[in-house]
Amino acid sequence: PVTPDAEPDNNNATNPGYKINLDMKHSMTLVSFRVYDGGHLSNNDVNLTKFEIKNHSGGSDLFKVGNGKMSLVNGAITETSTTTGMARDITNYVLMRQIDEGGIEGEYAFISTGTSSSSVNGKNVSKAVSAIVYPIATFGENEIDVEITLKEGSDADVVFPVTLPANTWLAGNNYIYTFSAGRNKLTIMEVAVEA
Repeated sequence: PVTPDAEPDNNNATNPGYKINLDMKHSMTLVSFRVYDGGHLSNNDVNLTKFEIKNHSGGSDLFKVGNGKMSLVNGAITETSTTTGMARDITNYVLMRQIDEGGIEGEYAFISTGTSSSSVNGKNVSKAVSAIVYPIATFGENEIDVEITLKEGSDADVVFPVTLPANTWLAGNNYIYTFSAGRNKLTIMEVAVEA
């Protein structure tokens, strides 16, 4: 934040400066996904082409989309509608491929050196794709699904479904899910929360 004293022109009555200190309260939630090849998906480049977030069949339909309205007084969102989900098409996302020690690293291939934030690992080398969604105060183990669509070369799309673990999606936070793709499934490697 920049206080008025830090920008002398802010006190100029005829030509005030442009720096202000504005506090903003986010009313939406950012949900992000990182996906990498855990080493057993393919020896070729695999692209992430789409993700879809939706309610788990038989769940409580907590994931909402639609033409909601937000109160400027308290940020409450009303008039949302439940649908089967929301999808986002992705371009130019090649999965990073984890290779075994002694393999040859490349533009899309890496050797894992650990799990810390300074290590080379699937989380740290993968791009994130995101969607802004309505907050959810809390959801259970079988409430929200994500479908990740992967494509290898000219092969047909392959959809990998995963049910998210219980969590909250609170306003103003970014919930980052890291998935490792294998031959038959996606595995959730980490769920991180950032402001």
